[in-house]
Amino acid sequence: MKLWIIPVLLSVAIAFIMTLLGGAFGVKYRRNIIILMAFTAGVLIALSLFELIPEIFSLAQKTQASINSALFTIASGFIFLYAVNQYLFKPQKTNGKDKKTLRSSSGLLATSEFCTHALLEGLTIGLSFQFNFGLGIIAAVAVVSHDFCDGLVTITLMLSSGNSVKASLGLLVIDAAAPIAGAVATLFFVMPDNYLVFFFSFLTGGFIYLGTMHLLHKSFQDNPKWITIVTFVSGILLIFVLARVVNGFQ
Repeated sequence: MKLWIIPVLLSVAIAFIMTLLGGAFGVKYRRNIIILMAFTAGVLIALSLFELIPEIFSLAQKTQASINSALFTIASGFIFLYAVNQYLFKPQKTNGKDKKTLRSSSGLLATSEFCTHALLEGLTIGLSFQFNFGLGIIAAVAVVSHDFCDGLVTITLMLSSGNSVKASLGLLVIDAAAPIAGAVATLFFVMPDNYLVFFFSFLTGGFIYLGTMHLLHKSFQDNPKWITIVTFVSGILLIFVLARVVNGFQ
């Protein structure tokens, strides 16, 4: 048995638990879902700005991929989710007025993108440990450190789109298990870095859309502005601090 397999499995097991804890927190405080939406928006936007985009540029330079193509792919991810969500909007009568809300299938789509990201995180952990043990530790810390927020985001996206708690918990388990699947997959194949550049770019565009156009927009509509701003900035600061701590180990 290869020695790197044990720390890989241990890392994704911890990630699994942290994601479930974050989701459980979201379910327990779902009555405050509008406030959690602002916090989650900050998490998604900060994750894109402080973690994913720097990683995309680093991978692009390493693989000599076009940065302009990566940026175009980020924009494509944003436009794709925007177009799909516009199609999935449905009118709803509220106090005699028409109000647009998202269909539950939109939450499923958004969460599936997040599950894809979690799958890639598992791949990252597995490939990093294969390449270098120290790099694997850094990758594991980076993933586990924000998996609590990942679980919270998954539940928030599902509940805010009108899905039931049962359906939301089902997607939470899939999201939590995705890194395990990704890590196990590295036992059988290796994904080229130039493919990862465009996978992460497309997902980043989707995350920016979800943070700005869906979660933050909805929170400003239904919350006092100062509450939305404070919780939104709190989400950004949390990921910023985690990113600084993780990068400090590199």
